[in-house]
Amino acid sequence: MLRSLFFLSVCATTAAAQQITDSAGARIIRYPGSAQAKAHWMVDPKPLVTIGGSNGQGPSELAGVLGVVRLSNGNIVIADGGSTELRIFGPDGKFIRTVGRKGTGPGEFDGILLTFRTGDTVAVHDRQTRLQVYTGDGTFLRQYARPTMPQRSVNSWQGLLADGSGVVQAIDPLADSVSEHTTSTATLGVRAPDNNEARGFTHIPVFERVKKNGTSVGLFLGAVSRTAVMGERLCSGYSLRWEVQCFDRNGKLISRTVRAVDPGPVTAADIAEFKKGYSDANKTMPPDRLQTQLSMLFFAEQRSAFGRFVPSATGELWIGEFFALESFIPGRRGTVVPSRPTTWSVLASDGTWSADVTLPAKFSLLDAGRDYVAGITLDENDVESVVVYRLRRS
Repeated sequence: MLRSLFFLSVCATTAAAQQITDSAGARIIRYPGSAQAKAHWMVDPKPLVTIGGSNGQGPSELAGVLGVVRLSNGNIVIADGGSTELRIFGPDGKFIRTVGRKGTGPGEFDGILLTFRTGDTVAVHDRQTRLQVYTGDGTFLRQYARPTMPQRSVNSWQGLLADGSGVVQAIDPLADSVSEHTTSTATLGVRAPDNNEARGFTHIPVFERVKKNGTSVGLFLGAVSRTAVMGERLCSGYSLRWEVQCFDRNGKLISRTVRAVDPGPVTAADIAEFKKGYSDANKTMPPDRLQTQLSMLFFAEQRSAFGRFVPSATGELWIGEFFALESFIPGRRGTVVPSRPTTWSVLASDGTWSADVTLPAKFSLLDAGRDYVAGITLDENDVESVVVYRLRRS
């Protein structure tokens, strides 16, 4: 159900933002283009712990990390794509145990696509669209089959709510097959633990398509949807503009945060960076086929207004800046490592813009908490490590 907003009252206005409450009680927070975050948090230059890298051996030899979670006791859970397993390490980086293996049975993964967390519970999303849920110590709890949603066939998990309900995104049937430029949409819904069918509650745009030689194709480097789940709250945004809306577990809109950000046009440098990343990710493809694939890529006119969403264990939402290689790059979804420092904006649970954080070059954020950030880093030889940095809030 799409929602209309009726602005009724202005409350607690500050120099940075205007906060408005609509008729349904949702908080609408608008920041002008000149607004700045309340604070700028810092990360220490030296990691608290490093796992992997050139000296990694046995369990600490990593290949294609697809998820990192730092638990409340300091343990670190790593989803290793190369071995198709979870590996648990202590706060000091010492190996504890391995969980799962390649396969299609309970406790096995048919390829790891994504990992989610809710508190100290970790869930793995595999290629069969199954969701397998584990305690922080690696104990298998339950498995969810691919979710269903009426009249929709392409469904995927977006995260877990605190009670174990799964948040589902399902692509809507194509409503317009004639127009030269269309926006594909999806339905967000919640699947209760005891029912495989998800209950949809809102429609969201997901990506842009144009007609080329009579065929509908997707546009790279432009707007895409982002979704994150934190406790009893889920947030979504469509990066055509800097706007994030958050819902409660029943689908009620509770906040909408808008920043007057002009992302600017897609540049020749953006396209060159994307094509280089695409080529690097397809090194094994025959050169003539690769060139054919590159010639079939089409690009948006306007850049994305923001990049990835990373939900925090604190209930905050971290929003990355636009980074060209994260725009539908094949392979390791969400773990492309930027060569330069990146700035992330943090939204508090009430939707206000709490802080900006600049993260180091060659570091990809995958988890954040009150006093840490965790993710992947690359050394001078582009060998992968998992690192945890101390986060200092000012």
